[in-house]
Amino acid sequence: MICNSFFRLAGSFAILCCLVACTHQPAAQNDDTIKTIKITDSDLMKESPMHDIIQSIELIPLETSDSCLVSMVTNPLFTTDRIYIKSGGSILVFDRKGRFIRRFNRRGRGPQEYTALSSFFLNDLGGFTVLDGPGQKLLVYDKNDSCILTQRMTVKSGPMVSIGDNLILCSNPVKQPLFIWDIAKEKVVADLLPLDERRKVLPLHTFWQHAGKTYFFPIDLSDIYTITAEGISGGWHFDFGSRTLTKDSPFTLGPYGYDRPEGSASITNFLESEQYVYLMVKLISEPSLKGVFHIYYSKKNGSIRTITSHSPQGILLPGLQNITPENEFVTILSAIFLGKVIQNWDEFLTDPEDRALLESMKAQMANVKPEDNPVICVYTLQDF
Repeated sequence: MICNSFFRLAGSFAILCCLVACTHQPAAQNDDTIKTIKITDSDLMKESPMHDIIQSIELIPLETSDSCLVSMVTNPLFTTDRIYIKSGGSILVFDRKGRFIRRFNRRGRGPQEYTALSSFFLNDLGGFTVLDGPGQKLLVYDKNDSCILTQRMTVKSGPMVSIGDNLILCSNPVKQPLFIWDIAKEKVVADLLPLDERRKVLPLHTFWQHAGKTYFFPIDLSDIYTITAEGISGGWHFDFGSRTLTKDSPFTLGPYGYDRPEGSASITNFLESEQYVYLMVKLISEPSLKGVFHIYYSKKNGSIRTITSHSPQGILLPGLQNITPENEFVTILSAIFLGKVIQNWDEFLTDPEDRALLESMKAQMANVKPEDNPVICVYTLQDF
């Protein structure tokens, strides 16, 4: 999933000149490629039992030791045989069973080091491409952790992902919400999303990639877009009826930015696998429908399954974070929190099939040290 095409060593000045000569122009958004999912209040209120959505749960405790201390982790990255996580200023590498393999850390103030590990992805050299946000510096490391390229960026970037040879999709919420940086030309080659002055204080969500697609969505809009080197190419629109947020919704200016209208549906997370679309949705100041809703949409037949965050089963789903190459959904929790979730389940779950999932988790947690292990939860969904 993550082995992105980024910087291919050509060893030839002619090839580099060809890359420099290539121009990428953003294409206009094609609304015909936007697919719509309609989600009603009835869909939100009809809560599904866990076993209607989840077929099995695999727990992968990450090995920790004095040489491998894991701090707060989000968004673990999966390949077919590795797990990569950003922890502080390091990238930690594990096998798919959670066994520690190695640590990558080049933090420092040298010319081939980063002062902060703001973002990273895997490159085609078998190494890491790193963004040093404070230093506005891009660094490319090969499979031996040797730095083979450093480059200053003229525009600050927050999240970044690779979208093709030499091309990086970047975001600067204040000045350029969505732009493409060309490493061969050492400059911005496309500004895909002109700045909306009315809502410039609201950043984009972090980019996300799966199965060759790159996604992004602006906070507080009910649309998910896919991005290519040619520009914005379509995606998903979520129709919540009168709760749907658009750029014309009546936002009001509050102390921390623009406040959403009461009763509106705010998408806070999105994932798409081969068969499903996952959404995490929060309703703003809505007394009749409280909490956060985890929505699973089947692309095969259009059916919808919902779990609320305040239900016993919903406590296990603080927000799915990624997808494996095998199309399984993933989140990561501390072992202490996961232990408390299992205790909560033990007290409240009564459905026999849900309890079977619980017993499987209890067996897998038997050898987990609760004081220091982050645990990756891998969910295989039912065929619905």
